[in-house]
Amino acid sequence: MPARLKFMKSADWERRLIVRLIKTYGLICPKVAFYVTDADRELLSLPPVESSYHRVGMLLPKAVVDHLVEVDFQLGSTRITGLVSRPGLTVRHHLNYIYVNNRPVKYPRIYRALIEGYQNPRFPPAFLININVDPQFVDANIHPMKNEVRLKDERYILDLMLQVIKRAIRTTPVRIEHGVLPKAEDKGKMPTDFVQDVIIPYGEYEGVEAGRSTDEFWQLHGTYILAQTKSGLIIVDQHVAHERIIYESIMHGRVHSQRLLFPITVELTPEEHRVYERTKNMLVEMGIEFKEFSSRTVVIDSLPADARSNREEIAGLFSELNALGDLAKEKSEVARVIACRGAIKAGQRLSHMEMQTLIDRLFATANPYTCPHGRPIVLRWTIDELAHKFGRT
Repeated sequence: MPARLKFMKSADWERRLIVRLIKTYGLICPKVAFYVTDADRELLSLPPVESSYHRVGMLLPKAVVDHLVEVDFQLGSTRITGLVSRPGLTVRHHLNYIYVNNRPVKYPRIYRALIEGYQNPRFPPAFLININVDPQFVDANIHPMKNEVRLKDERYILDLMLQVIKRAIRTTPVRIEHGVLPKAEDKGKMPTDFVQDVIIPYGEYEGVEAGRSTDEFWQLHGTYILAQTKSGLIIVDQHVAHERIIYESIMHGRVHSQRLLFPITVELTPEEHRVYERTKNMLVEMGIEFKEFSSRTVVIDSLPADARSNREEIAGLFSELNALGDLAKEKSEVARVIACRGAIKAGQRLSHMEMQTLIDRLFATANPYTCPHGRPIVLRWTIDELAHKFGRT
């Protein structure tokens, strides 16, 4: 079309753009063959292969491919797959692809999260990341070209992706022959210690977490997490452990807000509305954001990113704050209420990664042994104590 023609550059330039676009889809659809020809000259030949790893091996030099590790993690309806390079890659490359539901996109926030996961490396990492989520949580009407999208639960997805990538790139390096993936039995031997955004050396905690000898966790009655240590066994109450994590995040100013997909409307009693007026500025600082409607109606549209609260918990928040009386002026007292209301509850099933994340974040706090209300978080038994219980000594 003449209107479009004047914006086009040389034939060689447009040809390169076409090949680049085909490569973009070729990487995420490895089982589909792609061939591009121009005047009987073959510009691109990508026969079908088993995985994106093998497809990357057809397009990139061996020095880049040998640094790649696979990522494949699913939590609920969210799945993150792809390839990321280990730290230390200094070879120039053009492997920096982001996909959402197999759609190639430009997503600056995802890119920044990736760089953060590598702790701002000197050389850019190589990555091919595909984020699969429920299509109803993806807004594709950001740009007329449809090459930009927005995730409605963005903060949660970015945090999940950041944790998955940190875990992947901190595994022990395994020599990968060009075009050959590590065997499944070899992958099982890789250490998988999880690394959090802010972490304190485990050695500072008198050997409880430092002595952990396994990455296996068990959940008892959906309430307690069991983990083996070098000297015995620890049992962690998941609710009060999460309560301690949220409390310290609030008190140290590390809390971030996460927008709710479905805002929560709360009708306040006159007493609750008075405590709301006294504490609303403090609540905003702690990650709770809201809008005011009628005289005593507020709509909560953001909660602390770590909070796992349902409508009933939030509805009871102001009632509990009102019960504090004059103590509602104290940040620590309000933080205790929010931490308790926002923590995961007894009876809530957790995945293996969720348990491992909870344990790691707990032992990165200043006081991992008691909750903000003074209850114990961790119980410990040594091998000798267990042997005595069973009459072995």
